Amino acid sequence: MRLSSEIKEILPAGLLMDGEKDAIYRLSYGMRQAIDLGTFRGLSAAILSFSCKSVHTFDVFEGINYMNEYDTNQYKDLHKKEGHNYADVKAALSKFTNITVCKKETAVAGVEWSGGVVDVLFVDADHSEIETIRNVMSWLPKMSAGGRIIFHDNNDIHPEVQSAIKKLSETGLLRFFDPGYDPGSIAVCEVIGK
Repeated sequence: MRLSSEIKEILPAGLLMDGEKDAIYRLSYGMRQAIDLGTFRGLSAAILSFSCKSVHTFDVFEGINYMNEYDTNQYKDLHKKEGHNYADVKAALSKFTNITVCKKETAVAGVEWSGGVVDVLFVDADHSEIETIRNVMSWLPKMSAGGRIIFHDNNDIHPEVQSAIKKLSETGLLRFFDPGYDPGSIAVCEVIGK
């Protein structure tokens, strides 16, 4: 099933391509609990809200720290002018009753999480290799066996994301999942049984 045009019209603005929106929806459909790392304006959280029972989205919002040259050049001004602040995003997502917006550093949120088993983890926060790995490793103990980790920006523009995914897959804790269609710059791994 793909996102209908009616659903797409009520989604917040964001940086996901249509094929990526559809992939997130399809890959998470019917799951109970989703965690969204890197809220921005709330697009991925909103998509997850249509396919999952509960969504918690985490971001530092105004406290964002630009750790690498790509983030500084591409996103610093975008975050300032595009409503990337906690109050605006929380207000925009308030119409989605199964979303909880949380202002917290994403890896710390994983360590502190006590909200139950996580079935889907969408990773689109800090794009450095070390922080991508740190995010996944902090949430991994909270995930269900067979749970899905969906990575955004698995492309040549973000080589550190690609490197992190490769290193994480080599741990033996995750296995790549082939959705059977082109998900754009989305990569998917499943948590190997615990």
